[in-house]
Amino acid sequence: MRALSVPRLSGLFGLFALAVGSLACGEGPSRGSAASTGSGAALFATHCSPCHGKAGEGTLLGNDLRGTAQHWDAARLLEYIDDPKAFAEKDPRLGARPMTAVARDVTPQERAQIVEHALTLME
Repeated sequence: MRALSVPRLSGLFGLFALAVGSLACGEGPSRGSAASTGSGAALFATHCSPCHGKAGEGTLLGNDLRGTAQHWDAARLLEYIDDPKAFAEKDPRLGARPMTAVARDVTPQERAQIVEHALTLME
């Protein structure tokens, strides 16, 4: 059986793909808090790691998120997760292929936890 070949995405687009697991409008736990590192890590593992890897290292389906923190803050990442296509249209660095929206699968609080965890992986 022949393996499916998918181009690896890189740069900010990958960061945005990480955000896909979340869509929060409210405030989440502070970076590094127990809620952020515990629940956020578990939610990231479920909703984001299939594309971005367990530690944000990227896969054939999603960009490497490591080292991209300078381009993101929690508010921007949440906005991207909310509507990846609309956000990508405003930011040409993301390219023509934004990540798939996963926001519908998690609550606003869970989205905030995912974002806070993702930001720690991006450092």
